[in-house]
Order: sequence, then structure tokens, then C-alpha cells
Amino acid sequence: MGPKLIGGRTMARPKGPATRPLAVRLPAAVIAALDEYAAQLAAETPGLVVSRNEVIRVLLLAGLEAKGVKVKTKPAGAKR
Repeated sequence: MGPKLIGGRTMARPKGPATRPLAVRLPAAVIAALDEYAAQLAAETPGLVVSRNEVIRVLLLAGLEAKGVKVKTKPAGAKR
């Protein structure tokens, strides 16, 4: 898919660490739970649009952190 057109201009991905797509198969019940969690987050924070992909990223990183796995999510030299 190419960049989205917004107001006649193209919208590029925000700068950040390089990412790669990852496809996984999940049971319908897990997908439903992800969507339910996304809706819960969106309801708790008005104006926030939460995608299924974002929920998967957040939960995956939280799970890794809970297991003591350190994940470098910012490029070297990035400022907070």
C-alpha cells in the first residue's frame, strides 16, 4: 500500500525505529479480545483512536517486559 492522501498531500510514516511486517494467525476469540481491549482503551481516552495493531504492539512489549526481556524501541541517539 502506498502513502495515504490527506488534503491532497501524501502522508509518510513517522520517523522512528525501522519496522518490518509480521503476519500471525490467531483464533477468532483472541482477535475479539484484542478488539475489545482496543475499544476499552478508546473509551477510557476520548479522542484516542486505537488500532488492533497498536494493541498487539503494546501487549507484546508489556509481556516481554513482564518476563524480564529488554527491548530497545528507540534508535541509538534518539532524544526522549
